[in-house]
Amino acid sequence: MYATRPLHRNIRLIIASCLSFTGLSSVCRLVLLYFQYTGIPLPETGSASIVLLASLGRELGLGVLVAIPFDVAVERMVATRYWSWYEKESKDTLWVFGSILIFSVFAALLNGVCYIYGADYYRHIAVAIFDLFYISLSAYLWHFVPKLRPNNSR
Repeated sequence: MYATRPLHRNIRLIIASCLSFTGLSSVCRLVLLYFQYTGIPLPETGSASIVLLASLGRELGLGVLVAIPFDVAVERMVATRYWSWYEKESKDTLWVFGSILIFSVFAALLNGVCYIYGADYYRHIAVAIFDLFYISLSAYLWHFVPKLRPNNSR
């Protein structure tokens, strides 16, 4: 009845990567709950690195989830601007997904490291700035993308 096309490959990859980071974040949270339930590990036992990696994994998963609107907005911006090349779904369009994912993971890890190693007052400010940056940039891109269309009727 309706002739709808499936989502673009990069959108599907963004969704799949966000789901995999969510799974990683859930596993890391379970590891942190285990160590919290059994007692904080002592540094000489070697478990402190596991707790640090689990904390970074949790922050990575949460940071990538916060970046979903930004990822989709950037992907749609490229798709709108370069639509004739992008809709062919060639292998070259995977560079767009890869660069978006690398930027999101880097920003999430930077946010996680600032949150874990920052002073108490800095932790909340860093997370608020990170979230505000992504939300405001995403809103700007969502507003800006329709103006990139070649046949803009506005």
